[in-house]
Amino acid sequence: MFDVDEDYSDGLLKYPEIEKAFIGPVERHGRAPVACYSKRDTLDIIQKNFRQTAVQAMETYEFSVLQLDHGEATPVFLDDI
Repeated sequence: MFDVDEDYSDGLLKYPEIEKAFIGPVERHGRAPVACYSKRDTLDIIQKNFRQTAVQAMETYEFSVLQLDHGEATPVFLDDI
């Protein structure tokens, strides 16, 4: 569903489609930082861009976004709802 920005200058793997939901990097001891996105803003973007209801957007988020796996660089989502 989301493309990956592989040409990232800040060392973070990012999803360009939800750039406006980007909060910032999350630091972890002994590991590289990862990108952190707002769950609320991500759901809003999915609803708007894919013309989905709130329920459909949540399903898309749970089954298509959260299941993306890019190993240690996989972005995280802050549950800010």
